[in-house]
Amino acid sequence: MQRLRIALIALLIGLCFTPAVFAASDAVQFGQNISVAENQNVGDAVCFFCSITVKGTLHGDAVVFFGSVKIDGETHGDVVTFFGNDTLAPDAKIAGDMVTFFGETEVGENAKVGGDAVVLFGSQRLSSSASVGKDHFVLPGYFLLLPISLLIVIIWLIRSLLRRPYAYPKYPNYQPPQR
Repeated sequence: MQRLRIALIALLIGLCFTPAVFAASDAVQFGQNISVAENQNVGDAVCFFCSITVKGTLHGDAVVFFGSVKIDGETHGDVVTFFGNDTLAPDAKIAGDMVTFFGETEVGENAKVGGDAVVLFGSQRLSSSASVGKDHFVLPGYFLLLPISLLIVIIWLIRSLLRRPYAYPKYPNYQPPQR
């Protein structure tokens, strides 16, 4: 039992330090922009409440929450943006997928997306010479109005049914108490 406990503790300590070894070239920021220069190589880039600008090579994925992504260079992974905008400059390349939730996507001349280009509840401007390797899907923002409208109607119906005036029956010869 003692050996098993020591082995589990050693395994846990080993797992705690393993991500630090592989994440040496990754960039993670909260509120501060990430910029990949022309001669710079970065693994993954994750940004909360900030933006990512890639002029060099991003070997992993770019993930942004409440910010924007501008690719002037090359990305070997996926680009995912939540509540922000994606911009692919002319001749920029994304080897993986480009996914945008609640934002706009602009793809410049001769830009290439190797995987899928998906925009959910947003808009996309795709130049005529840009290419998307796999599927291209855009779900405009106004489609979000349909489920919200349906929810509002259901709430209104429930509320109107619960607040209906109720007519209490009148009792014959009823006299309210005298004070």
